[in-house]
Amino acid sequence: MTPTCTTIVALDDDHLPELAAVWPTWVKFRPEILQQPLLLMCDEYTAPGNLWWTQITDWWREQLQFVWQDHPKARIAFWGQPHVTPDGLPQRERALTALVFGTAHVRTPWYLKLDTDVVATSPGKWIDDSWFAGNPVFVTSPWGYTKPANAIQALDDWGDTTPGVREHPRLNLPFDPASRLVRHKRIISYVFFGRTDWTQKMASLAGDRLPVPSQDTFLWYCAKRRGDMYRTRNMKTFGWRHINGLQRLREAADRALSGA
Repeated sequence: MTPTCTTIVALDDDHLPELAAVWPTWVKFRPEILQQPLLLMCDEYTAPGNLWWTQITDWWREQLQFVWQDHPKARIAFWGQPHVTPDGLPQRERALTALVFGTAHVRTPWYLKLDTDVVATSPGKWIDDSWFAGNPVFVTSPWGYTKPANAIQALDDWGDTTPGVREHPRLNLPFDPASRLVRHKRIISYVFFGRTDWTQKMASLAGDRLPVPSQDTFLWYCAKRRGDMYRTRNMKTFGWRHINGLQRLREAADRALSGA
């Protein structure tokens, strides 16, 4: 049985135009998203300065009118809210941290985290009930490397001091310190179905800050070291395309919408 999901999207001034480009493809080819909760994790600092919280919310709602027209029950949460993202972190880390700690705002058993640079390319089946058999902790696409090369070693060191992780053996992946990456089987999360209770638990283990500035590296590591069952499915084969660059993203969305 397909679980009820809250769709989560992280937004700042760089990612807002990306969402505007891909949103019509989600609406056209993934209409199920409109029937389920939508949580927009927004960077409050993107709004003009000297605004009160209520004014920041109004500003974001105005920028996201194209979403509210289709999904009037969408909710906003901010990166700077308590227990979401500490201040003073680099922007990318703030966003990825919000996608882990921000699950505190999710009210459904599962969530669907979508990146703003992913296009829905065609109609058709894009969720399979069998993915959720046995209650995995997440379902997402496979990937083949981690950057930087010492990231897993850093996570091993963090895990050795963390109750709930330290009881399990280190991964001890061999790596070349001179390399910019380490190759191994892992995940990528541009389309990521996560079990809410498990992600919330992993967030609590992290404390105030993720031990590495990567949402998918952190969650994959926790599942792998702890032996928590997860599944990988190539989301590209289910009508998703992950694209770098705003212009290329817009062109791909236009082609998908036109049926080209």
